[in-house]
Order: sequence, then C-alpha cells, then structure tokens
Amino acid sequence: MARRSWGPGKFTTRDFCKAVVARLASDGVRSIPLENPRLQKAFSEILDGLKDEYRDAVSKGERRAVEIMRIIDQISADSNTGAYDALWATFRKLQPGLIRIGNPEYVSLDLSLDPVSATERLKQIQPEWQSIVENSANKIRQAL
Repeated sequence: MARRSWGPGKFTTRDFCKAVVARLASDGVRSIPLENPRLQKAFSEILDGLKDEYRDAVSKGERRAVEIMRIIDQISADSNTGAYDALWATFRKLQPGLIRIGNPEYVSLDLSLDPVSATERLKQIQPEWQSIVENSANKIRQAL
C-alpha cells in the first residue's frame, strides 16, 4: 500500500488534526481534557500562527496558502460564541482510530496512537507542514 503524501493541494483540516494528534502522541501525550480553559487560548494561538503562515505563503506565491486558509476557515472559533466547536468536531471525527472520547462522560479526548506509530505517521508529512504541525502541537501541549 502506498503511503499518503500530505502536501500542497492535499493537506486538509482533517489531515491537520491527524498530524497534530500524531505529534502530541509521539511526545507521549495520552489525553486532552475537554474542559481545559487554557485550550481556548492555545487554539487562538494556533489560529494566529496559521494566519502568519498564510500571509507568508501568499507573499511567496505558494499553493499551500489555499490549504492554510481552508484550515483557518474550518477550525476558527464561532463568531457568536467564541467556542471552537468545529475544531472539536474534526477531532471527534478521528474516532475510532486515532482518538476516543469515552461515553457518557466526555471528559477527555484520549489519544489511541502509540508514540512509535505516531512518529511513523509524522514522517509522511511534507516538510512545509512540519513546523506548522509542530508549533500547533506545542501550543496544545503547553496548555495541558
């Protein structure tokens, strides 16, 4: 089976969330508490970082600018509530393979990926996405 190549024109919001989960899992993170108020700030910082990457990609005429803007659009906070429901929904859609959310508690997003498998998944990400994923995972890790 051929490996999937994540790169310009192919890196979706789902791919972004999968890569962030893999980055966190490769560092040994096993769980993300859903009610952690610091995550709100981390998500905001992730979006700020993505917006910086977008501006940089546009100024260089890179095709990945379209994918970055699509990700920004699809994970931004709700303009009425400020909640990151779309981002959480994308994470939830990674069930049952990469994560699981225990019913009926819904207390945490538990990462199912072991560090070795996560590291292997990260090798599939194109170099231009590596720093974006790393920086985004770092923001979440710091909030935990």
